[in-house]
Amino acid sequence: MKNLKIIFSDKPVVLILALICVTACQHSTDQKEIVLEDILSVTPKQLKNFDHIEDLYYSYLGINSFPLQDGDFVLAVWDPSHLVIVDSSGTELKGKTSTGKGPGELQDVGRPVLNAGGTFNVFDQFQQKVVSFNSELEVINEYRPTAYPEYRAYRIYTGSSDNVLIEMNSSLSTGRVKRLVQYNTEEEKYGKFIELNSKPYAPILGGGMAVPFSDDQFIISNFKTGSVFLFDTSTNLIAEVNAALDTIRVINVNLPKQKLSQAEKDTLRKNLGEEDWKAVESYLPEYKATADKMIFGNEHFWLQSNLEDDYSLWFVLNMEGEIVKQVKLPKESYLTHVSEYNLGVRLDEVTFALYEPVEL
Repeated sequence: MKNLKIIFSDKPVVLILALICVTACQHSTDQKEIVLEDILSVTPKQLKNFDHIEDLYYSYLGINSFPLQDGDFVLAVWDPSHLVIVDSSGTELKGKTSTGKGPGELQDVGRPVLNAGGTFNVFDQFQQKVVSFNSELEVINEYRPTAYPEYRAYRIYTGSSDNVLIEMNSSLSTGRVKRLVQYNTEEEKYGKFIELNSKPYAPILGGGMAVPFSDDQFIISNFKTGSVFLFDTSTNLIAEVNAALDTIRVINVNLPKQKLSQAEKDTLRKNLGEEDWKAVESYLPEYKATADKMIFGNEHFWLQSNLEDDYSLWFVLNMEGEIVKQVKLPKESYLTHVSEYNLGVRLDEVTFALYEPVEL
């Protein structure tokens, strides 16, 4: 049985939660075989694409965005480092954060997280600080979490008014480990944590590299409740936990799985080069992870599949874990947000696009 380890301070307590993961669930014999032809396929139409907004030109786009009212959205731009509010037509710049080291200023927008009430948390890894903004990108709050030995904060999720959940990563030198840790912002103290699965790293020249197609742990905010969804792709369960790290519910999912093909290996070898390929090859999985990315929007899960396809293939699941549609977007693109008005799609490093929404 695979356990979810919940730690109280430095005294370990292991809770066996069948609601989270059981090894037997990973390859359950009663899982129904997925027939892709039976799932309604949708190829959304592109509405607009752009590489700048007014006088702001991108050097490198982030990989997430958030919908606002009336089709407007917040877009993360990694270089220059800004959060920007863009109107529904993709032409008007309606707001922008400031770059710098002062109060409310950012040097790294990372992957901002949407909270209840339309606010945003951004963890600036360069400055190791959290900045909260409202839906107009006005600064609400700023603080620096206290140091956490041997781990480095990566992302912040709001749980309640004075408690947040912080995603932590250990250093590569000790082996990649991921934790979701409680943090009381008033007392500036850490509490319980969950030790999570993390994509393995292969040692390459100059550091480590995340192993392509391998299993990973997704953490996605449910901004309406302040909870988070956890999906370890080595299992077939999505768990929702609150700020106290209590399990609220579990959703059983059934996603198609596929062996890593020789053609995919050949492509990796070509892209990596011979030396890095030798280091990575032995870490490659026999079967690819069932999902490579995860988004939550409009009360549905969007999971990017690793199945070989001419498109970027996304499965849309309802809250019962049933696949209701498969959505095809351009190859090598990133789906960044889902709303009733549009889909946000990062086409490449400098080009962002809006696609028509998918009716669910």
